[in-house]
Amino acid sequence: MSSQIPGYQVIRKAGDGGMSSVYLAIQLSVGREVALKVLSPELRKDPTFAERFYREANIVGALSHPNVISIYDVGKHGQHYYMAMDYLPGASCKDLIQNHQVKPLQALRILRDITQAIGYVHAQGILHCDIKPDNILFRADGSAVLTDFGIARELDKVSKNKTVAGTPHYMSPEQAQGQKLGKTSDIYSLGILLYELLTFSLPYTGQDAISVAIKHVSAPIPELPEELEVFQPLLSRLMAKRPGARFQNAEELLHAIDFVQSQYLRHGNVTLPLKLKLVFLLHKVESRFKNALTFIKRLQYSFRHGLVLKLVEDEFNIPDVDAIAQTLEQTFDTQKNSKTLNTDELKGDAIALALQTEQAKCLIPGPLLNLLLLAIFSSVIFQLFSDQIFSYITYLGQPTITYID
Repeated sequence: MSSQIPGYQVIRKAGDGGMSSVYLAIQLSVGREVALKVLSPELRKDPTFAERFYREANIVGALSHPNVISIYDVGKHGQHYYMAMDYLPGASCKDLIQNHQVKPLQALRILRDITQAIGYVHAQGILHCDIKPDNILFRADGSAVLTDFGIARELDKVSKNKTVAGTPHYMSPEQAQGQKLGKTSDIYSLGILLYELLTFSLPYTGQDAISVAIKHVSAPIPELPEELEVFQPLLSRLMAKRPGARFQNAEELLHAIDFVQSQYLRHGNVTLPLKLKLVFLLHKVESRFKNALTFIKRLQYSFRHGLVLKLVEDEFNIPDVDAIAQTLEQTFDTQKNSKTLNTDELKGDAIALALQTEQAKCLIPGPLLNLLLLAIFSSVIFQLFSDQIFSYITYLGQPTITYID
């Protein structure tokens, strides 16, 4: 490789991507370390990929921002298409997520850095269209850097497409459907990134790209665990299904990130524009209302089946019976229990499923539960009207005196 690309001394291979290989090299003219990105041999014969390779270099070459990768050189020598760019030796964002090495405040810092990058890129009339942890690296000072503009598009030339380009797990609903894209499409992908940084998992998964795309379009916005609920309003606005319901630009998002960070640190010195204040207030009211409805539903289920339900994070859901039954079979196999579990019978018995999956603590006979509720109700009534009741009883025990004139 070093003899094939003049001006560069290749030190070692640094990694492989979908379209190219990356090498650590020395740019001999200035003596600096660079990442030398070389188009894969199986793709360089296709003029479409060669054109995309040059197009990425032209786009990034015109950008200059601390949170966007820099390109120093691009060219072709023999059969090799190459570009020289910043060499960032640290772990990628994907590595941090896989190793569970991201804390909530660090997640916000990464989100803020990439939001600043996206704001700058959008201002230059470019959509990235492929924001994901694989494409986020870090400088020595810890700041996040956005890379890989291979499928980036110009904002004023974005229209509906018959082919869908991007990574299914990070696509906006409109991107998954091949519809016209805008700034909010990249902002939706930032929501997926935030969810993954906070939970170390993807919000939507499926057996194939189509099933994942369908979930982006129709599945509800995921709920964060209780300890991360302060981030929920931010996530919900980022991942809104309608583009008009999301943050409309990077500036709005940066305001919201600073506000959420101040809430997480319990510092109230960050103010929001009125529009965002109303959004966060409405989300808080909606969240409280939803929690109240969920609690009422659990009580109704409990009274109907004579169960005392645990207040678990994942609510018992009848459509998930097949998955629950499979989990139960695996549990029995792990414990090497000689008893055979008939999951077909369990599928038709909500009470048995609730007990077996530890969604319920214990089973109480229906009549006994009704008597207990009646006793509680009677006790409350007695406490409320005790004075009137005693007065009435005292009056009944006294003789009635009638005066005749």
